[in-house]
Amino acid sequence: MYKNIGIFQGRLTQSSVLQSFPENWRKEFFKAKILNFSYIEFFLEENINSQNPFWSKRGRNEIKNLMQEYFHSQTFYLCDNFIIKNNLYDKASKSYLKKVLLNLKDFKKSKLILPLNSHYLNDLQKLQIYLRNILRIKNTNTEISFEIDCDIKKNLDFIKNLNIPNVGITFDIGNIFLKNRSPEKYFLKIYKYVNHIHIKDRSPNGKNVSLGSGLINFKNFFYTLEKKNLKCSITLETYRKYTPITSAFLNLDYIKRLM
Repeated sequence: MYKNIGIFQGRLTQSSVLQSFPENWRKEFFKAKILNFSYIEFFLEENINSQNPFWSKRGRNEIKNLMQEYFHSQTFYLCDNFIIKNNLYDKASKSYLKKVLLNLKDFKKSKLILPLNSHYLNDLQKLQIYLRNILRIKNTNTEISFEIDCDIKKNLDFIKNLNIPNVGITFDIGNIFLKNRSPEKYFLKIYKYVNHIHIKDRSPNGKNVSLGSGLINFKNFFYTLEKKNLKCSITLETYRKYTPITSAFLNLDYIKRLM
């Protein structure tokens, strides 16, 4: 059913921090290949990290070479967390986003996941005008996916009226679950606009846990995906702590058994 399953960058490297840029990001390509992942979803931090290869021409070329060596999928996946902590409308943020879009032109095909704080949707017109102005410089082969954890109506009003080609929604089942204990019902309202999925499980206190050990009913969710015949990329943003390789193997195996 789904062949395009990736893993979030850093989840194949041991760390006490759930989300951190790996010291040796190159090694994760080999690990991902061995575990049979289709891609690694890179991420940009809340502040620019000069060690991240995305910020240099040489680094981007190295990413492309490693993708070609290890993966069948030649789409570069990038999740940008910068605008979670920085004001979207600041001049610096606008320049930053344009730089990201220009850098993505170095890749034959890419998908940019942009988490947005829900408060920006309180003024949809302002948000849409702003995004149209920025996204007009994107490459036609760059797909945009907004991750917004808000009520269904606001999410639909936003994406329906944005009116930009190759733009959709990232459905993060773990984040949606924290606000809506029936994520499949939420999904059914917006699935036509979903072009990317983030997978994580949640404990009763909201922490990220190994798939199948938390509260989310993934069996129901994947049944819903199959019923709607939705074929889009899926990234595991899963728990790994001190056993990254074992955890990644078990999490991927869990998902594949539901497909």
